[in-house]
Amino acid sequence: MEVHPRAAVTAAIAAVTIAATAAAAAGCGTSPKASPMATAPPPPAASPPSAAPTGPVSNHGPTVPPPATAAAGSGPGGSASPGRCHTSMLSAHIVVGQPGAGQHYADLVLTNTSGTTCRIYGYPGMQLVSTGGGNVPTTVDRTPGTEPLVTLAAGQQVSSLLHWTIVPGTGEGSPCEPTASGLIVTPPDETSPLHTSWPGGPVCQHGQVFVTALRPGANAT
Repeated sequence: MEVHPRAAVTAAIAAVTIAATAAAAAGCGTSPKASPMATAPPPPAASPPSAAPTGPVSNHGPTVPPPATAAAGSGPGGSASPGRCHTSMLSAHIVVGQPGAGQHYADLVLTNTSGTTCRIYGYPGMQLVSTGGGNVPTTVDRTPGTEPLVTLAAGQQVSSLLHWTIVPGTGEGSPCEPTASGLIVTPPDETSPLHTSWPGGPVCQHGQVFVTALRPGANAT
């Protein structure tokens, strides 16, 4: 087959043109866009620190602090509180009251005979005694009630109300019990006794005597 030279040249030019066009098309193609990098959101701005509260916090208004408590054993101004009243600082005597319907009453009075202030609290102990010093039947029953702490300056007094009966009890005759002439008194928290006379006559019901806690003054009623 004979090819015409001009046709061959034309075909070659066409082939070159097609190749160039294809290359251009490949070079001008749209490349994929790069995905932008994910950026973390900026941290929130730090809040300014809150001012510390300047007063107490309460749902019911300001809280009032409790008053300061003095140390135990100290008085105003830090001075030492008076000590306990010891037997050696006291004297005792009986003041008989008005009887009624077989019931008898008296005040047991303790006096601070020292030159020192002391404190006393509670019930006295007692024992009736005969002229020779022997024990007469005695049963001390404490009458319930408040027990004040009494500060006793020199010369001041405290007293306990005594109550007994002259009505004989079971097994008692007449007189119901021997009549005591003296009374031994033991102040609260002490072991050494005081001695005084007993002007109250016989104490029936086997020597039962009701006593109250010591109170300020010479009259416990």
